[in-house]
Amino acid sequence: MRTSAGQWTLNGTVVPNLGACPDLDFGFTPATNLPPLRRLALEVGQAAAAPAAWLDVAAEMLTLLPQRYGRRTEALYWYESPSVAYAVLLEVTPEGFVRRYPGLWEAQV
Repeated sequence: MRTSAGQWTLNGTVVPNLGACPDLDFGFTPATNLPPLRRLALEVGQAAAAPAAWLDVAAEMLTLLPQRYGRRTEALYWYESPSVAYAVLLEVTPEGFVRRYPGLWEAQV
């Protein structure tokens, strides 16, 4: 949960060093990409950092997840998270929902 002061908490305890993270990343669903994609509203050719407070459910931890999105086309975003050595080309719908997350998830149409 994020407090009105912009601090992230887990089980009622403030987690330090996450104040610059506007988004909460749920690693278990591609829906987690929708808020930063909409908030960033990148034009084709633009890129931006999007650090997130990452909820690691298995470890019951909330940690900093550095992320970056780069819009390649109307429907393709380059996504990378250097701290976990992960990068992939996301395919999204016009509304910003992830349609294809290579190797992890694909929408059934």
